[in-house]
Amino acid sequence: MGFFSTHRPGRWVSHGRSSFELPVLYYRDDFFLVAYTADAEKVRQRLPCDSLRPVTLPGDRAVVVFMAANYIDTTLGPYGEVAIAALVYHVQRGPGGLIPVLLGLHNPGYLVLDLPVSGLALRDAGRGEWGYPKFIADIDFSITPEGSQCVLSDRDLHILTLQVGNRGFLARERWPIVSYSVRQGQLLRTTVLQTGVFRRSWYPRHADVVLGEHPVAEALRELDLSSRPIQSRYYLDRWGVLPAGEVVEEGVADMDFYLGEDREGRHQVLYLPDLPLSAPPQHGRLDC
Repeated sequence: MGFFSTHRPGRWVSHGRSSFELPVLYYRDDFFLVAYTADAEKVRQRLPCDSLRPVTLPGDRAVVVFMAANYIDTTLGPYGEVAIAALVYHVQRGPGGLIPVLLGLHNPGYLVLDLPVSGLALRDAGRGEWGYPKFIADIDFSITPEGSQCVLSDRDLHILTLQVGNRGFLARERWPIVSYSVRQGQLLRTTVLQTGVFRRSWYPRHADVVLGEHPVAEALRELDLSSRPIQSRYYLDRWGVLPAGEVVEEGVADMDFYLGEDREGRHQVLYLPDLPLSAPPQHGRLDC
């Protein structure tokens, strides 16, 4: 039985400008990510409830991940998106800490801190169905055989530039992406099924994130991100299934996030490495 065969027919939902069928199916994309460490106490201050706790490394360092996605073929249509998330686990009972997470006693996943997206219908769908902190942004991709770059901006204000080289050890993706989000006082856990092949590097020198001058970038600076990433992933192929979330806790505080303007964003993709993107001059294309 195929990867997508059990997911249709689905259930139609409507939120704002968007009507779509759940689960959302992702047939083709360009997907890459970079992970940094951050000050765990500052990450804790952004969590919506005490039952969500950051997964910590030695030195009381949390993990913050930047994921860029150029969605080429999906049941929502093509669009661009950048997810900024903290690695957390959900504790309802029992001891906390990293060891119970590794033993599978808790539910690790990513608390989505910001989720800029290129279109209004996609923003309405993400906010309405999952409570994702989406806002409209302009997203420019440069995809080359050597690596990929994503320049994220809000009109003329640079938010960040993320770039990852096409390097690292090959691995098969066998694990879902689990996200946590808050929708009208409910903590949702969403398990995104995925399959594919990626290249992984530890402490890569061919990947980084450069923050701009936007309020979202300033809030990320306050997390005291490490000067060098601890991991990068560059997906060679990937397929995904995004279902509805499940409520795991009630009475959770709503998260504060940047709302942005009520407008359509830009989603631009270039496959010619010598053509410049709409990035500030100091942030050039990826040169591997």
